[in-house]
Amino acid sequence: NKLLYYLDCYHLQKYGRSVTKDVYRKLPQGPVPSDTYDRLKSIVELIDITEEFYSSIDSDFKEFFLEFIDIQIEQLSDSHRRFRITAKKKFDNKYLSKSEMQILEEIAIQFKTATAAELSNKTHKELPYINAEENSVIDLKLFVKDKVSAAEYSEIGYIEKVTDAMAINYG
Repeated sequence: NKLLYYLDCYHLQKYGRSVTKDVYRKLPQGPVPSDTYDRLKSIVELIDITEEFYSSIDSDFKEFFLEFIDIQIEQLSDSHRRFRITAKKKFDNKYLSKSEMQILEEIAIQFKTATAAELSNKTHKELPYINAEENSVIDLKLFVKDKVSAAEYSEIGYIEKVTDAMAINYG
């Protein structure tokens, strides 16, 4: 979740738009991409349900997600589990632009050795997280506010409005 957050923030800073178009919410562990989290959570729930119910779920749904990722559940205590998500297929960048790949590579290098706790602590010290109310939407533009000029910041806001308008009009 935090790596997606930084992918979106760094791309927004450099190119004026986010990559995932997801909405981030302020949770105690840090920013969480809402749609992405909900989709992964639904896959995890599939693992926890009975085989009979699992077999009744739309096969396209199962095939789409479970063809690409594997989820292993590690029971840490009676009330806590950890989910390890691993890729089943080799990464294919055909859906990413050159700028998205560039930022993704930068993120991979910068955070190669970072732990989840370190990433969480880092996000807690940044303006988007600090300024958001608990469980509310995080304004990613605040990430770049002190890193770009006032004109560039204004341009990012304009690009965001145009992108939202296009999504409404063209889906």
